[in-house]
Amino acid sequence: SIANEYALPIAFYESIEGLNFSPDILIFSGVLSYLPDFKEIVNSALKLSPTLVIVDRQALSSASDSSRSWWLQYEENYYGEPLSYPIQLMPFAELMSIFKDYVCVKNWRNDFDAVIPDHQGFLFS
Repeated sequence: SIANEYALPIAFYESIEGLNFSPDILIFSGVLSYLPDFKEIVNSALKLSPTLVIVDRQALSSASDSSRSWWLQYEENYYGEPLSYPIQLMPFAELMSIFKDYVCVKNWRNDFDAVIPDHQGFLFS
């Protein structure tokens, strides 16, 4: 069937370094803000030379806040009970510098993301 012809194998790896191929697309969806060492992870992933990189649901600091400040995110009922966890805001200029070898061809805001802090998505090619 055509579905089987285009099926992709699913595999999980302990680290990015464990990959033995270069993916065409990398997706970081709502994850970078929660990682203490996001730059290290992104730089490791970019060594694989993907054609496209999607960074979605990225929390950005305001233009007046050039630091990577940490906030406490509070969710009233996300998992059925209140919880809070740290979230790191990224300056827009820093995000663009991480992907300096790529061109940002599109950016967007999701209707379901928080407005404060600003969350955006980016497609890099």
